Amino acid sequence: MQPIRRGALGFDLSEQQVVLADNDQKVVQRVAEVGEPFERVGERDGQLDPAERRPSRRIMDIDAEPIRCDCAPSYGLTEFVDGARSQDDADAAVHVGRAVDSVDSFTDGNAIGVRRPTGERQSLGLDQPVSLASGRDRHMRVGGHSNIMAGVPARRESRSKTICSLACRPTLSAVTTPPKQAADGSRSPTTRPLPGWLAILLVAGTSAAVLVLEILASRLLAPYVGVSLDTYTGIIGTILAGIAVGAWAGGYFADRVDPRRLLPVLVMLGGALAITTIPIVRVIGSGSSGGGGPLILILAAFGFLPSAMVLSAVPPAVIKLQLRNLDQTGATVGQLSAWSTAGAIFGTFFTGFVLVATAAVSTLIVTTGVLLLASGVAMAFFAGSDTASPQRQATELMGITGLAVMAIFGTVAIESPCETQTSYYCLSVLVEPDDPTRTVLVLDDLRHSYIDVDDPSVLAFWYVRRLVDAIELAPAADDILYLGGGALTIPRYLRESAPGTNQIVFEIDGDLINVVEKQMGLNRNEPEPIEIVVGDARLKLDQVADDSADVVIGDAFGSRSVPFHLATEEFIRNVKRVLRPGGMYAANIIDGGEQRFLAAEAATIARVFDHVVVIRGEAIAAGRRGNSVIVASDTSIDTAALDALRVAAGDPGEVVDDFAAFINGATILTDDFAPVDQLINAGS
Repeated sequence: MQPIRRGALGFDLSEQQVVLADNDQKVVQRVAEVGEPFERVGERDGQLDPAERRPSRRIMDIDAEPIRCDCAPSYGLTEFVDGARSQDDADAAVHVGRAVDSVDSFTDGNAIGVRRPTGERQSLGLDQPVSLASGRDRHMRVGGHSNIMAGVPARRESRSKTICSLACRPTLSAVTTPPKQAADGSRSPTTRPLPGWLAILLVAGTSAAVLVLEILASRLLAPYVGVSLDTYTGIIGTILAGIAVGAWAGGYFADRVDPRRLLPVLVMLGGALAITTIPIVRVIGSGSSGGGGPLILILAAFGFLPSAMVLSAVPPAVIKLQLRNLDQTGATVGQLSAWSTAGAIFGTFFTGFVLVATAAVSTLIVTTGVLLLASGVAMAFFAGSDTASPQRQATELMGITGLAVMAIFGTVAIESPCETQTSYYCLSVLVEPDDPTRTVLVLDDLRHSYIDVDDPSVLAFWYVRRLVDAIELAPAADDILYLGGGALTIPRYLRESAPGTNQIVFEIDGDLINVVEKQMGLNRNEPEPIEIVVGDARLKLDQVADDSADVVIGDAFGSRSVPFHLATEEFIRNVKRVLRPGGMYAANIIDGGEQRFLAAEAATIARVFDHVVVIRGEAIAAGRRGNSVIVASDTSIDTAALDALRVAAGDPGEVVDDFAAFINGATILTDDFAPVDQLINAGS
């Protein structure tokens, strides 16, 4: 192979190696890896003319700030040209970014320095000369460090040379030039890393805070949109969008702003925005109606997207600050990412299993925000940037603190729609102004029970009267099992109208029962005992003996819909198992519009029971969202009698005449496929 007569010797930072390039800056040969010993610069495998062997040297990391230059981004320390063969007095003086003719240089064994008139060495900055000296020891000295063997022979005649940046790409080694003062008094970013424990605490803590807010979001939104799959979908999607945008923005700004100055601002701002979620959601939610996907997305976006974005910008900024060397990139990023994920896991479990059951949602959100604010302030004073102007830092801290204070006042001023926040519901008890003995139980955004404490025979809701009609038409009603309790309207009614009835109620929310006892006049022991079992109806039903109930009443709701696992064929078969022969199952169903869920549930029940009757309320019959009742049994049901009782009570609605046509083509709900919320919303 012919020797290369002209080209450039450069350092490729992307590959951490010294390369040989031709005139077009095309790499034609790898010379040496960083840290690898070599004997001759620019000579491997006979690619260049043989040159005098030089002492073995080791390529070291380049230790300088990147400089924008006109050459290709990976090459260009200096030129070498054909005809330069002599090792004698081959001086080439170059200047970063521009050409110079010469400079007085000297050697002191292992390094080249630049001689000042006083004889002192000069530390090289961004716009300072670099000397290529003659002799056997040819190093380029930058910032007091011997960085790279660059002793390429040049023409003996004086000729201007130009050196561009040390590859035009930043390295992860320490910057050797002092920070420059900016016009506002701040300085250029420092790369001083955080203590390891603080870096871990920041990424884990902020990630935990994001997941705390995500879990609490469903409870904060529930009074306005209910709790459904749509609610969780909207919240999770919005939070994930915030995490994605925040991660990108955090990395972007960390490359342009000192991370030590950026991090306290991000943590404090994230805390302040977390607190603002409460007044924002309450204001928007109280002024809206109807719920649905659009309102869910609006509430989630305005309430929780900003805080998720800001807090998710913290981990990339911390990673940027902690990265010290390309060789440690994988370990650093992997470790901090793992701690970030661990924090998110902790925030999820601790909130869902512990926090929600111990304090109100608003209290938890405000506490989270205040902790973030305090953490940001502490970091600003003890671990913040030592180059930022104090005046600017103080302005930032006061501005963010002011935002948080206003958010807290807004939280207090705007009344919560919840009187009690349980693990499952935003719960309120409304009292009729003209009769304090009559109360209404509101769960999230729906009225669920009406109680007249002095007269349990009052059944205010038409669907409750239809459930009672089913009980009265059942062949026997000595043992009744309720799946869902609410304010126990029917058990209280039967305790007065049918004394001696054995009644068992499965209610998932024990706190709800406590509120009903305190505010809605429930006495579970008098005049006759009502057995209340706290727990999920499906799980508790598994513990009930076969053929032990005459009637099963299904009236369980997860806010706006029947929980899907209480609507499937597998669950209905379990209901049939506990019923005695001829027993009756009656369920309260909510749907609207096209009635797709009502038809699906009726079709599913018909797979298990021989006889099924659907009684639609006025609202749902008119195409609006409302209640219906499904009655099922293996024995014949007196449909005419059911309808007669409805008419006698003066209730609107209708019995579905052509049941086969009504359920034709309807979806059969199973544990594997039960899109309850989608069917309801499709028909809204």
